[in-house]
Amino acid sequence: SSSSSSSSSSSSSSSSSSSSSSSSSTPRLPETDASPRPTDAVLLLVAGFRGIIKLIDCRTCTLVGALVGHGNHVNELMVHPKDPNLLFSASRDESLRMWNLQTRTCVAIFAGDQGHRDQVLSVDVHHLGTSIVSASMDNTIKIWDLDTVQIKTAIKNSYNPPAASSVAPFKTIFLQFPSFSTRRVHTDYVDCVRWVGDLLISKSTDNTIVLWRPITSGSDLNDILVLREYCMRGAEVCWFVRFGLTKHMHQIVCGEWLSFFDE
Repeated sequence: SSSSSSSSSSSSSSSSSSSSSSSSSTPRLPETDASPRPTDAVLLLVAGFRGIIKLIDCRTCTLVGALVGHGNHVNELMVHPKDPNLLFSASRDESLRMWNLQTRTCVAIFAGDQGHRDQVLSVDVHHLGTSIVSASMDNTIKIWDLDTVQIKTAIKNSYNPPAASSVAPFKTIFLQFPSFSTRRVHTDYVDCVRWVGDLLISKSTDNTIVLWRPITSGSDLNDILVLREYCMRGAEVCWFVRFGLTKHMHQIVCGEWLSFFDE
C-alpha cells in the first residue's frame, strides 16, 4: 500500500495552497489527468478555504487529482492507519467525509439528523481503524463506527466503482447516527480531538485539555469519565490551535504561547 501525508488549514495564508487561482508570480503545479494513482505514489494531501482536497505526488511534484464534494472549508484531514487509501475530511459544511484515494470516490458522508450542528473542526481515526471521532463548534464530540457491515461493504465496493461512462455513479452512503455523542466534556468550541488507545484527549477554546473515557455501552451510554484536566493558565484564547502528542503519548504540547504538560 502507498504512504500518504496530510495537512489542512482554514486560515487565509494556508488556504491559498489549496486554491486553484493564483497570481502570475505564483508557481503552479503541473496538472495531470485524474486516472487512479500508482500504488507506490507518495501523496501530499492539502485542503482549505475552497473545500477542495488536492492530491500532490511528492516524487514528481505534480497535481494528480482533486476530491470535490464539501460545500465549505476543509478544516482537517486524517488518513486511515490501517488502509492509507482511505482519507477522512472534516468541514465547515457540518459534515465529515470518507474518501478512497485510489479510485477518487466519496465512500461515506457522516452528517444529518444526529450529526454536528456547526462546522466540524477536528477528526481522528482509532489506531485499530474501527471508528472515528469528530469535534465541532457545536461543543460536541461524536464517535462514528467504521466496523459495521454497511461501511465495510461500501469500502469494498469503492475499490471497484462504476466506470466513468456508467449511467449509475458510485453510491455514497449517508450516516446520520453516531454511536456516541456528548457535550459534557467542554463548554465551548472543541477544536482538536485525538484517540489515545481507547481514551480521548480533547481541547477547547475555553483553554482546557481533557483526558477522558467515553462510556459506549450499558445504562450509562453517552456518559463520560474525566481522568485528567489540564488548564492553560495565562494563555490567551487559543482558537483553532492543535495540540501534539509525543510518540509514546507520555507528553502533550499545545498553546498559542508554549504550554507543556507532563504525563
